[in-house]
Amino acid sequence: MSSQLHLALKPKASLVFDDPARFVMATCGRRFGKSYLACAKALHMALQKPRANVLMLAPTFEMGRATLWRTLTDMVPDSWITKTSQSILEMQLVNGSRIEVKSGDRPDRLRGRSLDLACLDEAAYLQKELWFEVLRPALSDRQGSALFTTTPAGLVQSWFADLWDDAGQADSGWGRHQYTTIDGGWVEPEEVEQARAMLDPRTFRAEYEASFEAPTGRVFPDFGEANITEEADDDGVGELKIGIDFNVATLPAIVCRIVGEELWVIDEVTLHNSTTEQLGRILRAKYQGRSLMAYPDPTGGARKTAAVDASTTDHTLLEKSGIRIYERRTPYAVRDKYQATNWLICDAMGRRRMKVNPRCRDLIRDLKFMVYKEGTDQPDKSDPERSHHSDALGYCVLGAMKPLMPKKYQFRSGPVMVW
Repeated sequence: MSSQLHLALKPKASLVFDDPARFVMATCGRRFGKSYLACAKALHMALQKPRANVLMLAPTFEMGRATLWRTLTDMVPDSWITKTSQSILEMQLVNGSRIEVKSGDRPDRLRGRSLDLACLDEAAYLQKELWFEVLRPALSDRQGSALFTTTPAGLVQSWFADLWDDAGQADSGWGRHQYTTIDGGWVEPEEVEQARAMLDPRTFRAEYEASFEAPTGRVFPDFGEANITEEADDDGVGELKIGIDFNVATLPAIVCRIVGEELWVIDEVTLHNSTTEQLGRILRAKYQGRSLMAYPDPTGGARKTAAVDASTTDHTLLEKSGIRIYERRTPYAVRDKYQATNWLICDAMGRRRMKVNPRCRDLIRDLKFMVYKEGTDQPDKSDPERSHHSDALGYCVLGAMKPLMPKKYQFRSGPVMVW
């Protein structure tokens, strides 16, 4: 049967289709042909492997019916099908393979499957749990593969942007493709230009150029590739400045150098479900012989992440590791922390005095993707993995860069240096 399958794939779509990686991501503009590509991949797997289980996911049932199911049924001759259900969107082929089209809005209903291929259409609109808790385990016993096709969706679901970043690592083993609408070969350039005239720049870039655009209201709107450079590295000498945000679930330390009037972020250390004492030992072991100055969350002077005696605080636990403490008497205002960080990222003169090493991936995600709650000046912290790294950086900025800041950042209540 597979020899009778004729696929009308355009050149860029063929590159995605032929990618040998087990997990392949394709972020593409509107009308690229993503749904057709996903159906072609699903049908190819079902034909080449007898009794294969293939699952195709769309954000809603109606989207699955209107795009995936309609395209799939148009591609498959009736002679290849032994059973089909229009009500639940399932078909079984004569070789025993089964293709299902389902909605991804209720992940728990998809548990218990064993899959050879999962195709996630408009993946950026699907839930994080669907991939990590349901689909990825379902692919394990059969060594199944996955295809993600989507428009970036303005980072409506930031988990997909995180996964995209991870897939771009040299040793990830993932395939990653990014194409515009015009690259797809189905839409004329004149049509795209008409859309450009009707959309705001951010929407056009996301929908037609497959650009990862943050939603409106970014906390750090000017942070971007111009701030990310491998130049921001350690020279092995001098004092290191470390910003720390105290949490039990996520305990980050942002390691920095001051170079002239610039703050270079050279590394990040992140512990999960750990203690400040463990963090101090790791920092001291990693930077043996170096002078370390910590700029921690001011509340750490009164609380602790380890079950020790009442006189022990997060700050004193760091001191025991040989780390000096810049201990502020009162908490910083959230607005001051973000404004000071933005001032270093890019000031009104266009000067960028913050450089971040690409290895600081969690911090970069914070700086790129954190947004304010709609209609407020409060950051959206609904994702429990967000904000901790940028908060740690903010403490370092406010403490270590204070002498260089404008007067409005020269806070009245000064720090206490602790050794």
